[in-house]
Amino acid sequence: MDAVAIARPYAAAAFAYAQEKNAIENWQQAIANMAQAVAAVRQLVAEGALITETQAAEIAQSAAESGGGASDEQKRFISLLLENGRVFALPEIAERFNVLGMEHAGVIPVRVESAMPIKDKAGFDKHLAQRFDKKVQTTYEENSELLGGVRVYVNDDVIDASIRGRLDRLTRVLTTGKTQSL
Repeated sequence: MDAVAIARPYAAAAFAYAQEKNAIENWQQAIANMAQAVAAVRQLVAEGALITETQAAEIAQSAAESGGGASDEQKRFISLLLENGRVFALPEIAERFNVLGMEHAGVIPVRVESAMPIKDKAGFDKHLAQRFDKKVQTTYEENSELLGGVRVYVNDDVIDASIRGRLDRLTRVLTTGKTQSL
């Protein structure tokens, strides 16, 4: 199971609890602090350090407490992650928690990949906001592999209007014999 799929239920549960307690910002900060610490621990592990998940949880809890003191609920959240072997998913949980917070505020995160720089980003943002009928927070990346056009990521949806995407679809049609919308 991928890290994003693992993160979703934990982030949703933490967000629902934080929303119920009117503590979204507090939880967002605590989870961000914990995630940053766990990301550093994951880097150490990738470099060959021998760190147990329990030690990672202790580091994450210390990080949360350094940001103004972790609540008992946040400490229980870390314990739950530890019990379920999910402490190392904290960076993904934090990312998903942030997305939920943005959606709660009526904003959706959008990532746009383009083959070349987009000159009128404000206009593109306006178009995206109209299309999704929400405010958007857009990040732009260049990806020369697209050859031309754009690829837009909104939550789990991908709008592929790139030349690379069209060529890939054409290749599938030619090799499978099934006609699909190109």
